[in-house]
This record gives sequence, structure tokens and C-alpha cells, in this order.
Amino acid sequence: MAVRSSALRWLLAVPIALLLLYTVLCLSLYLTGTRHLPDRLEPTAWRATPGLRAQLLQVEAGMTHGDTLPRLDPLTFVPRMVLDIRRQRPGSADAGGDRLLRSAARMLYFDRGMHARGRSHHLPEIALQIRLSREWTTDRIADTLLAESFYGRCSVGIEQAAHAWFGRPLAELRPQETLALVALLKGPHWYDPDRNPERFRQRYAAVAAQLGHHGGAWSADAVLARRVPAACTGTHARSAGGPGVRAAMEHVR
Repeated sequence: MAVRSSALRWLLAVPIALLLLYTVLCLSLYLTGTRHLPDRLEPTAWRATPGLRAQLLQVEAGMTHGDTLPRLDPLTFVPRMVLDIRRQRPGSADAGGDRLLRSAARMLYFDRGMHARGRSHHLPEIALQIRLSREWTTDRIADTLLAESFYGRCSVGIEQAAHAWFGRPLAELRPQETLALVALLKGPHWYDPDRNPERFRQRYAAVAAQLGHHGGAWSADAVLARRVPAACTGTHARSAGGPGVRAAMEHVR
């Protein structure tokens, strides 16, 4: 009887100990990541139009009106990431929301100079994703991505990008043209239509189809015909930090 009681205690103690170890490990990694982040994370004051914001959320996250980004926490982040990889559901709202958070965290980490606080970016980016999902609304994350991302042609923010690519203010662009700028966010160098027109055509056709548009005024060639000549061919949009770092480390998300 005593042997059975001892065995039962061990059976209960082992999973509890593993759970505690997992909790301590996750919280420790999260706290290590937050050491490299500012105490306050301020979203941009700029506000996108509902139509432009909807384009970004649909293209980057597969989200429609009323959808919200997932709220992450240190204890569920790792299993959630593993499940998303195993499910391989790039079109799902959850997977897309996670991708949008990753994009926002990476952009903020490098473009706002947080990378200067530490050597490795992995833990701070994970901590930043968790904080963004809990501290910012979906709209604020989308607006900040649009306002602070690098779009190629030395342009930072979609307002600058509108002038750089189409020679007009953002408010005067057609929906097809704003969609072209949103399409560039995934990789402004990789999908640069000046250098890789066919790659851009494939990218643009894919995102247009995602929004239910096919050919005609929504064709890549129709949009490319309205771009202006490049006034800047460099990758650095600021003299220090920011998009220069982003351009140098650019990857296709």
C-alpha cells in the first residue's frame, strides 16, 4: 500500500514539476526579451482610411471587417507557434494574425532602433509580439505598419511611398495603386517592379485575387503604367538606423 501511495505521489509530482519548469522557462525568456524594449510602446499618430486599412489586413493577415488579432501571452506563445507550423494554414485568420504581429514586431524592433539595445533579436521580437497583441488594437498595429514601413525608392511610410512610386499624394491614389504599395510591404526589394517586374506581377495578381479582383484595371501592367520614374535608387531612406537596417536585413515574410 505504501509503495502504491509513493508511486501515486510521484505520478502527480512529475507533471506538476514539468509544468512549473515550463512556466518558469517561458516567463524567464519573456522577461529577458522585454529588457531590450522601451517601457511604453507608442503607436503612430497617423490614421489610415478604412479602405486602405482593410486592404492591408486582408492581404497580410487574411482578416475581414470585425476580425481582431489574437491576444498572445508568454505561456501559450510557443505551443501556438508550433501548432501554426504543423497546421500550415496560411489562409486562416489566426495564422495571418500571427504573421501580421511578426511583421509589426520586426519592423518596430529595427526601425525604431530597439536593436541597438541587445545583440540577438529573437527574444525581443517575441516579447514585442506579445506586448503588441495586448497593448495595441488591430487598427493601431495596421496603421503603424503602413506609416512606418519601408517601401523601396528611399520611402518610409505609405505617404512618402505614394509620391515615390506614383508622384501623387496618398489621398489621390486609386485603390489599385494603394494595393500595389501594400503588396510591396512583403519585400520592397524582392518585389521591386523596377528590378523584378515579373516577380511583382505575380505578387500583385495574387493579392488582387485575394481581394476578389482579376485583370482589367486591377492588372499589374495597368498599375505599373502609372508609376513615375524613380528619383532615388538607394536603399537608405534615413541617414542613420531605421529603414537602412531594414533594407539591409530584408527578407520575404
